[in-house]
Amino acid sequence: MDYPNLKTPLAKAKTDKSTYTRLWDLALMYLQGKQHIVYDKNLKSYVTARMDQHKAQYTVNLLVNIYRHIVSRLAVEYPSISVLPASPSTEDILKARSSEEALKYYWHNNNMKEVINEAVKWLVSTGNVGLQTFYDPDLESVGTKVVSPYDIFYEYGVKGPEESQWVAVRQVVVKEELEKRFPRFKDKISALPDAVVSYGGGSWEDVPEGRAEIYEVYWKDGRYALINGDLHLFEGEYPVGATPVQLIRYTDIPYSLWGVGLVSNLLDLQSLYNRVRNQVVDNVDLMSHPKWLIPKTAGVPANSIKGKPGEKIYYNAASPPPQQIAGAGLPQYVMNHIQQLQNEMLDVAGLHSTSVGKRAVGINSAASINALSENDTSQLQVTQQNIEYAVQNIAKTILIFMKEYYDKPKMMRMLDGQGSVVFKSISSTEVVDTPEIFIEAGSLFRDETMDRKQRILDMVEMGIIDKDEAAAELHFKTDNKSILDKLATMSHAQDMLKAAVAGRGIEFFPTDDLDLIERVFAEYIRSPDFYELSPHLQQHVSKIYGQIFPAKGQKAQLQQLKSGGAQAAKQQGAEAAAKKAKAKAAMDKDLSFFNRPAQTQGRGPGQPATSEEAAARGAEAAMGGGVGGGG
Repeated sequence: MDYPNLKTPLAKAKTDKSTYTRLWDLALMYLQGKQHIVYDKNLKSYVTARMDQHKAQYTVNLLVNIYRHIVSRLAVEYPSISVLPASPSTEDILKARSSEEALKYYWHNNNMKEVINEAVKWLVSTGNVGLQTFYDPDLESVGTKVVSPYDIFYEYGVKGPEESQWVAVRQVVVKEELEKRFPRFKDKISALPDAVVSYGGGSWEDVPEGRAEIYEVYWKDGRYALINGDLHLFEGEYPVGATPVQLIRYTDIPYSLWGVGLVSNLLDLQSLYNRVRNQVVDNVDLMSHPKWLIPKTAGVPANSIKGKPGEKIYYNAASPPPQQIAGAGLPQYVMNHIQQLQNEMLDVAGLHSTSVGKRAVGINSAASINALSENDTSQLQVTQQNIEYAVQNIAKTILIFMKEYYDKPKMMRMLDGQGSVVFKSISSTEVVDTPEIFIEAGSLFRDETMDRKQRILDMVEMGIIDKDEAAAELHFKTDNKSILDKLATMSHAQDMLKAAVAGRGIEFFPTDDLDLIERVFAEYIRSPDFYELSPHLQQHVSKIYGQIFPAKGQKAQLQQLKSGGAQAAKQQGAEAAAKKAKAKAAMDKDLSFFNRPAQTQGRGPGQPATSEEAAARGAEAAMGGGVGGGG
């Protein structure tokens, strides 16, 4: 395949992006607190602005709190993947569930939560970020990493990423490592000029010496190259249908390649705020150090008044004494202007004061505060949709790369015993030309420890699993084991169906998941493929299908006997407990006499004695007459 020289197109792309990179530089420096700066054309970098030596430069950075708030809002729920089957058939369900399990493993193993959080930081600060999905032959695994907007280049003049025929990702690598990886280009690599890359308004000093710029270029038709100017270090291909580089924009504007970030719209307001605040500080200094009126005939030296406590000032008594002149205070509209600037910054950021932890004037009810917070969250929906769309394409690219580069042993290491089932499902899935898997990235479900526990408890409450199974999953943290077991059963049922279609005999056991096997055979018998078989094979498959029902009857009998035995044991235990309670009650009744006091207290004068008390008195009288005598 022909790999064109992109030296000139890349240079044009850099020039076209220079205006945006300066804006990104300002945004990053303002977030760092470097807000009194100007751009020096000679140095080609930003320098501190020169101010009056008698005036101080104060910075009140209101951007940081807004930045942290928006980043936390976007990082509260991170995108995860839910794969929907293309049809209700067992085969498509098996493919979808297997793909979802593979993506779930990838999501945790690649720590995609941190990847997305890092991307959000670039997204809020500069308005653009890239996510690159790649296959590392050294590690033999697929990976995803964040690419700064400074390092992404598209074809000159395009209005969107989809219009560009290629996308290039810049990397700054050590020349020695590059020479070891490509020894046949050692001389050309050593002759490459040192990288000159500027991030965040810096100069060439941002990159240490001995580094070179390398560009990974992906063409739409599947070509891939690793280049530096005229030097092509590697040329190859990647699976068609994959999208290795995804550009996410905070706010995308029509007919604009690069998006608009949050901070860039607040730069002017932040500069105005610093300017007004410095004027207020200057006025305070002026008011605390007022001017002096000193007659020339007073004889006061120019350096005698220094403003120290207890200072003595000598003057000519024949002249009027020196006196201070109080300056005019700030008008009220200055303080109102400061408050207006703060409110405008929140308005531009799409926030209300309640969202950033401040009290809103005139808003006291909890319902109103919640409504304002929900409105602020809804304004981030555009950005969330951009992230979800990118994650959807990334998930599809991951599946394509897994299908292309992963083998069965790799899947076995990933998913233990069920890796072979997932490998077989993904390998047979046409995700390139005719997609059979749909990614539902809008789910945004969380899969952390408390979420897993709550999901298991909800399943127990709904009766989906029993308490013993839930306890095992909570203890051993195997909340997806039942899903993997179900996938293995579905795959086993598919293998049984293929064996039956091939004319082999099959035997069913009561321990098999006969309901699922019956569903697989019933779907096939109703499909056109069944009627394309020879009459002999149709009869053979039908006969095997008929054997499922006697096996289900035997399984039901075993379950009934098992449940009956458990019920009988439970009933015997209940009867024994009842007998024990009855015997205890009788014993307590027999011993009640010895636990009573000698005289019953609290009975009224006309209330009769109980039978037990009368019998006790009679026995006492009899014992007294027979032993002690009457006298």
